[in-house]
Amino acid sequence: MFLETIHKLLIEKVGVPERKITKQGKIYRLSYRGSYLVTAIKEWLYQDSSIFLERKKEKFDSIKKRQRGATYSKRSNKWLSKIMVNRKAILLGSFLTKQEALLAYNEFVEKNKLPIYLLNKI
Repeated sequence: MFLETIHKLLIEKVGVPERKITKQGKIYRLSYRGSYLVTAIKEWLYQDSSIFLERKKEKFDSIKKRQRGATYSKRSNKWLSKIMVNRKAILLGSFLTKQEALLAYNEFVEKNKLPIYLLNKI
């Protein structure tokens, strides 16, 4: 089935998690939620494209883009790097710059072989 092929491609190329393909009447559906997943799929779809539907691209571009894993602490005047794994918050450290905090986050994701869509683009 066409949708199964698309699903396999998304898993292989983008690193999205397995999802169940559902059926409602004659319609098959594959759903992904969350701005990070949707952004990762968008970037993969449009990476080499010169032709696209403007309204679809605008919809993707309207998704809030932010970097994951770095928050500023006014109390300590430092950047904190945190990640959630299996519903547990892990503090990766405090840093003088946002860049250092993001790098620590990315290193943790790569070291622990977490899904690639969690990586920040730095």
